[in-house]
This record gives sequence, C-alpha cells and structure tokens, in this order.
Amino acid sequence: MPDADGTATACATLGAEDTECGLRARDNGDGHWNVVEKAGRSGHETTDGSPFQYFDVDNTTVPGGSYRATVSVEYFDHGTGGWSLQYDAVGDAYKSTPEVAKTGTDTWKTAVFEVDDAAFHNGENGGTDFRLANSGDAGVVGKVTVATEGEGVLALHLCPAA
Repeated sequence: MPDADGTATACATLGAEDTECGLRARDNGDGHWNVVEKAGRSGHETTDGSPFQYFDVDNTTVPGGSYRATVSVEYFDHGTGGWSLQYDAVGDAYKSTPEVAKTGTDTWKTAVFEVDDAAFHNGENGGTDFRLANSGDAGVVGKVTVATEGEGVLALHLCPAA
C-alpha cells in the first residue's frame, strides 16, 4: 500500500554486489567505474577517461513528469577537484547543480541536492535519469538516495530502514 506522505524513496548502496532498491547504477558509454574499499566501506570509483556515474530511477514508482526531488550522495572525500549532480530536468536533460568541492579529508561525507524541476524521463545516456559528474581526482560513491514527490509518483519507501 502506498505511503500517505506522497513521496517515493529509492536508493542504491554501491559495492561488489550493489543493493538496488528502486534505483540502479548504470555502467555505460562514458560512465564506468571500479569497485574499491575506502575507510572500511565499498563504493564505485570513476575510472580514467570516464568521469560519470549514471543512475536510473525505477519507472514504476517515478514514471517521468515534473517533480521535486532530494538526492543524497554518500561519497569519499579524497583529493582535489569536485563533482556535481547532472539530472534530467524539465526542458534540460543535463541540468547541473553547483559543484561539491573535494577537500581531501579522506572521510565519507554526504551531499544533499534539492531540485524542484526533475523530469526523470530517462533522458540521459543509456536511458538514465541523472549522473554524477566528476572533475579532478577519481570520485568514489558509496550510496545514493532519491526522494521524489509530484503528480504520478507511486509513494513507496523502497529503502531499508537505517
């Protein structure tokens, strides 16, 4: 039975065996990664010449429309450069958020993005809904969570309780 709050929540925990709960990491085209261990946790690390990590939100719960979305990304803060979220927005398949700067703490951190114009029409490469665009040193991501609300969203919380 759908939840009364009207929000669909999906997540993917990344590692040797990804745990996908309504959100899937997609290795394709210009987005490839290796599985790595950093500070006791597994994650996906971008490979040389492949700065993107792509993600696809399940079309059953979020069929594509105009949504408000919160995207949380757990990442390993190593080296220099930065990264941003590029998402399939209404009227722009690769709309970019401001960049998150890497500060070289060698710790796991969480960045949260609030967007009010997500379309999630599978408009990015490989039929995906958003990507993490890395610059500088390789980017390592451990978990991504997306909470989406709007017309047509099937309000299910697919992520396990923490």
